[in-house]
Amino acid sequence: MAPIVTLILQRKEERKRVKRSGLGEEGPGKESVDPNVGRTKGRSSETLRLYPGQQAFVRDGIEIVKQGGVGVLESPTGTGKTISSLLVAMDYVKDGAALPEGISAANASLLREMYSTSAKYVIYACRTHEQLDQVVQELDMLNRVTGSQVRGVVLGSRRVTCINPRVCHSENINNLCRVTVKGNRCSFYSNLGNISEKTEKLTISIEDSVKEGRAGGFCPYFFLKKQVHRSNIIILPYSLILQEGFFRDYNIPVESSVLIVDEGHNLYDAVIDEYSISLEISDLESTLSQIKSYLEAEERRNRLEILEVFIFISKIVKYLTSDPTASTIDVNTFLYESELSDANTYDIAETITKHRLPEKISPLSQVNIENRVELCLNSLERFCRIIGGCDKNSYIFRDKLRFQLKSIFPANYLSHLEKLQSVLVVGGTLLPADDIGHLFKRDLVEKKYPSVCQKMSVGICKDFRFTYARRYAEVQKLCNLVLEYSRALKNGGVLVFLQSKEVLRMVQEEVKNRQGTLSHASGKDMRLMHTWLFEGSTTLRHYKDVISTEKTGVLFCVMGGSFSEGVNFSDDLCRVLLVCGIPLPKATNEVLLLTKHRGSSHFINKGMRTINQTIGRAVRKATDYCCVSLLDARFLTYKEKLSSWIHPYVTEATSQARVGESLAKLSEWRMG
Repeated sequence: MAPIVTLILQRKEERKRVKRSGLGEEGPGKESVDPNVGRTKGRSSETLRLYPGQQAFVRDGIEIVKQGGVGVLESPTGTGKTISSLLVAMDYVKDGAALPEGISAANASLLREMYSTSAKYVIYACRTHEQLDQVVQELDMLNRVTGSQVRGVVLGSRRVTCINPRVCHSENINNLCRVTVKGNRCSFYSNLGNISEKTEKLTISIEDSVKEGRAGGFCPYFFLKKQVHRSNIIILPYSLILQEGFFRDYNIPVESSVLIVDEGHNLYDAVIDEYSISLEISDLESTLSQIKSYLEAEERRNRLEILEVFIFISKIVKYLTSDPTASTIDVNTFLYESELSDANTYDIAETITKHRLPEKISPLSQVNIENRVELCLNSLERFCRIIGGCDKNSYIFRDKLRFQLKSIFPANYLSHLEKLQSVLVVGGTLLPADDIGHLFKRDLVEKKYPSVCQKMSVGICKDFRFTYARRYAEVQKLCNLVLEYSRALKNGGVLVFLQSKEVLRMVQEEVKNRQGTLSHASGKDMRLMHTWLFEGSTTLRHYKDVISTEKTGVLFCVMGGSFSEGVNFSDDLCRVLLVCGIPLPKATNEVLLLTKHRGSSHFINKGMRTINQTIGRAVRKATDYCCVSLLDARFLTYKEKLSSWIHPYVTEATSQARVGESLAKLSEWRMG
């Protein structure tokens, strides 16, 4: 294989300004505003151009991987992070040999020792399935452009890969799949044995697997899993890499693998969520009933051990039902008050696993697909393992319906990743990287790269303040402001990002009330407001259609909602962005506890990262342009927490003054 990165980075610098090449989605490969960028041509007629920031990213990434470090690489929106990350990945795996499917762990080690080869893998973790297929498409393009032969596969969930019509629409698709396969009732799974494990394609996306599965009558889900060992780059959702048994289950050597985490600002919360255990009291009671029936049915060899599990659950239920008052307590208090201080939680977990209690107590069947008891026992097993290693940073939240085990700081939750060759955490909003530092026991190498966006204006509007007490008044002012933009803007959309679903609901009610009271003389305003769209009752496709036909439109969204990440609002989809308030949580017991342990800045930092991510939705490439208004005086206090690439464009103004400024800027940029 050609030395991919050298091929790209050491080409003679271009003399002329790059205008368009038609590749990629975020700017690099599509267009560049800098004349001094790297360029390469492979077997394909396509051309790849790299921004200077991308070149620095790739060089830094290669060096961090070589040194075995943990890199935090912050690169603004539109700078081609996916392409840059993949170039680092391709450079790492270029000397590694992927082995065919079916080789045992022992034989794989023997083959590598005999032929002095090492299997090198890059695990590329994304948050959404849409992002997974985007990554594999970029890898396919890079293979064409560089003439490389790097193999990649996407591991998708059953929800997006199943083609069995009797299974794919089920709410409990995972369990129904297991039952159907175990009972030899899935022809798609059975047909896997009739197809070649090899495929001519270098990269296999979810879309490819589904298409080929339908044509060949075989299961796309298990087909993708079988392609792991012939692949160099494995692209998957966060949830898989957070599972302790991932490398063991797929027979992937940890020591020679590199992990790349895309949109890395989500990683910390993803780890917290993955290792938070929630148990419903009703499920615990049902589980007790079925364990009792199981023990009474006949004499059991392991009766004593199973009885200990029964007693353990009984004490939890007794404690929770004795006082249904909602509360947040530390783990030691919970164990003491529920009389479980002397319980060996590790032994309880081992009993559940070793004796396969879930399938014995509540066997999965066609008539019991949901199987809440199996789910409860599996969750209880994880609860017992996690609580045994808890420290003062873990706590229990309980109310009359459920109880949850959560952690303030993830303690050793990623210990299964400690032996990785290297970790690269990539994103547009990562620094400061304190949260990432809590996850890995290595020194962080922090890097940030310049923006390619030049046509941008950001105004902090001090006449708004979206606090709880002032929300209603601010919503009325906001509707007036949006109406002004709607009247004046002739081309392009207005995106309005709100701090919570509750504020979104208030805006919808205000708009509905106004539509009912507008006079016939205000017919134009009425028509304008009837085209305003709201997250939860519209789709991105509908919004794009409105912009295409009407030339302008308004979309109200929630920060952290379905439109706030992984969605491209480039060009006319967003010419004006209004960001309303800072997304901060309500002062619940849990929030107060977190504030006590993590400090008052914890939620401010988290909220400002969401703000930075929101701004990044609107400016997606070098030729894009947008006017952003931050509608809250508190942004003046936290201005330094805006991403560094945003700072040069920030000014202070009133919201009314921003209307005129924005329209003038947009006109200038459109003409220029």
